[in-house]
Amino acid sequence: MNQDQIKQLNEAVEAVKTRKIENVYFVACGGSKAIFDPAQFIFDRETTLPSFVFNANHFIHRCPKGLGENSLVVTCSHSGNTLETTRATQLAGDKGALTISFSYRVDSPLWKATQHPISYVWGPESDPGDNNNGMLYRLVFSILNVLQPNEKYERAIKACDNLGKVYEANKAKFAESAKAFGKKYKNNKLIYTMSSGPCYGVAYSFAICLLQEMQWIHSEPIHSGEFFHGPFEVTDTDVPFIVLKNYGKDCDENVKKNWITEYGADYKRPLVEIDSAVGAYSDSMNGETRVLDVRAEAFIKRFSEHVIPIDCNEFDMEGIDEDLRNYFAVLVAGVVLRSYADEIAYYRGHPLSVRRYMWCMEYLSLIHISEPTRP
Repeated sequence: MNQDQIKQLNEAVEAVKTRKIENVYFVACGGSKAIFDPAQFIFDRETTLPSFVFNANHFIHRCPKGLGENSLVVTCSHSGNTLETTRATQLAGDKGALTISFSYRVDSPLWKATQHPISYVWGPESDPGDNNNGMLYRLVFSILNVLQPNEKYERAIKACDNLGKVYEANKAKFAESAKAFGKKYKNNKLIYTMSSGPCYGVAYSFAICLLQEMQWIHSEPIHSGEFFHGPFEVTDTDVPFIVLKNYGKDCDENVKKNWITEYGADYKRPLVEIDSAVGAYSDSMNGETRVLDVRAEAFIKRFSEHVIPIDCNEFDMEGIDEDLRNYFAVLVAGVVLRSYADEIAYYRGHPLSVRRYMWCMEYLSLIHISEPTRP
């Protein structure tokens, strides 16, 4: 971190110390919103404080009753010009909340709207520990260390310094797989992405930002836990699914034997039936949701020839302590999927920077704009 970032982060953390925080809201749009999913997951697993992830426009119109002087609202916009996020930050401040905002560009509207702006670096030569994800993790674990001091959080903050090496190791490890994906699926008009838990935000961002926005490929982020409640009906032989499997253990066989009855090949009945000891089963999983991803993957493989698995357990996580890997694997997953996007963009001859509508026409106003015309 440079001196400005250190100062900004420290001031934000000191401000948290002055408040009795009772709830936390993470508010943004698009890819900036997606990076907040693992932050909420970390808060849910490490503290009893209720936390929420909101689309900025939804936050403005919903205006949660719990929003007030004991709220912490964290917002993010890469450009700092996202109107909805700026207004959501203003709303939070008007309600008395403590506001902390991330942006790549200083002196932007968001920068001026928040109480505590934090800048991050960007670009291929920048240190990943100082980009949006790295700075967010530094803030999250610093706040947790204020609320309930723990050496685990201090180790997590230090682990952010190792992200560069971890990212490079995994980009190299998955380079050939990414190229194969780009070659094979360059002409596909539909690609689904699926995950759960902390990695769901990565699947969401890959679908709506990288495939839909940047490649004009029809896609949909599917939550693995929701797959068998509707989406599995679109499984077919020629439909590709990227299945991002979270870091962690598969369901322990002893636990499975004690708490779960399986129905084997009879897929017309539920795959698992959990008995009254569900609490013990849930505790044994320690917040990990990998079993949801594995279950969905197993079903898809029975009917589709195009399953693209990305397994967080295969990541090279050297430099990240074992008890932190479930939290940091999601950041690596984002880097790996970005390499998949780079390759499909290359083989399609469609740069990720090309847009049809975004930044090309008026659409940002919160009020209705009649009859927009296509440029």
